[in-house]
Amino acid sequence: MMASSHQGLTAALDIGSSKVVCVVMRDSTDGRSQWLGLGIRPADGIRCAESVDPARAEVAMAGAVADAERSAGASVAQLVLGVACGRMATVVAHASVQLDPTIVRDADLRRLTRGARTYVERDGWYCLHQDLDRYRLDGMRYDRAPLDRFGRRLDVEIASVTADGAPIDRRARVAGASGLSSQQSCLCRSPA
Repeated sequence: MMASSHQGLTAALDIGSSKVVCVVMRDSTDGRSQWLGLGIRPADGIRCAESVDPARAEVAMAGAVADAERSAGASVAQLVLGVACGRMATVVAHASVQLDPTIVRDADLRRLTRGARTYVERDGWYCLHQDLDRYRLDGMRYDRAPLDRFGRRLDVEIASVTADGAPIDRRARVAGASGLSSQQSCLCRSPA
């Protein structure tokens, strides 16, 4: 739900039915985040986390960000929009790849991920998060990716969290119209 911006700062914007909240944080060396600023505004122009009056919604979002920046004593260049709209769903897909050469490489895992993402993003849906698990190499089960193992066929079960792209696009357009650079949260990650 967060993305780094300049000065090592992180900003997150959550648009709810009753309020819009912006949090500005800085990552510390011990792996914890230090809260620097908080901005809260009534969700004017927003109903059920959807923009019903874009002009009023822009003012609410920009106001929450401005309040958080003022509270933090610093400005942010980007923020990430929290996603709680778009009929979120979990999709479980099965993907397979023939190995050539007959050893599992990172490129094979990327092909599986790309194929699964293409499948779940059909018809305008976004893949917000993806977990690869339950690998099988020539029918033998592995809990982790069987990198550098020999085989002919690699199968994987992929669980993805998806959402209808239209409400997310509308939310991003409203944020952009209010002068904010945004990106969707929980973007699909390649396997580690």
